[in-house]
Amino acid sequence: MTPLKKLLELYKSMLYQKEVEEVEPIEVEVKPIMAEDFKDNACVLEDPSPGDVVEIVPSYDNLEMTFLVLREINGFYEVVPMSPFYQFASPRDVLVLVEGRPYIVQTELSFDVPKKDFTRRFGNATLFKVGEVGRETLERVKRVARGEEEGDGGMVGEVKEEFKRLEAKRWFAVFTSQIAEEEALQELSTLLEELKSELPLSASEQEGVRGRVEGLEWFYDEIDEVLVILPEDELVGKKKKVVLEVEGEEITLFEGELPSKIELPLRKEAYSYTLLERGLKLKDA
Repeated sequence: MTPLKKLLELYKSMLYQKEVEEVEPIEVEVKPIMAEDFKDNACVLEDPSPGDVVEIVPSYDNLEMTFLVLREINGFYEVVPMSPFYQFASPRDVLVLVEGRPYIVQTELSFDVPKKDFTRRFGNATLFKVGEVGRETLERVKRVARGEEEGDGGMVGEVKEEFKRLEAKRWFAVFTSQIAEEEALQELSTLLEELKSELPLSASEQEGVRGRVEGLEWFYDEIDEVLVILPEDELVGKKKKVVLEVEGEEITLFEGELPSKIELPLRKEAYSYTLLERGLKLKDA
């Protein structure tokens, strides 16, 4: 088994959480890279900018998920998945350093994320800015993405192709989950707006922005139009479902290990204190 094949088996064992024999260090020829200036400490991402290196926490699977914000186009950010498995670099990849650690920027896997509510487009994961690349590197990534310049990796063989297929599958799941979540949130807003319109006027006029039910608090941010749900501290990390029961129907707002904060974009016209007070529930998953 070649060293690169052994590394692929290690990658797959980490991805699928399987045991594998220890892999010896290997060397793979790639073009030399220069260190960029990066910020010393990771911080929660608020407003992304081209050049930001961002990590999704928790990841959608068992491996680290980091991407580069490449550019802004017509209300979208183009993001490019990265991987610390730089040994699989291909001619479409650009090698960079993040806090001294090598990554490949995989230009063939890029996708667009709406600029509006960008940080809330990844489910209940938190986005951390873990570094940034300089302007020259950013422009080079753009040139490689456009096919105007070759990247830093060598020929693509069977092993690298399998790695790329697995990486494409991982990041396609991120992209499609955004679409599904966006559709679900639109449906939720539409449904709540309809139900709110059917409430008695006396109820619909008394719309407080804070409330509490058993195990949960909520706050509605009228400026950003987002519903923030806060589980009690002792429940954080436990596997639960947050649901909204309305007219005999149960709408799942969150399912899984409870984070300290759940954020749901919700149109102002759809927010209803009364509906939340009556129907917001915490259940075992």
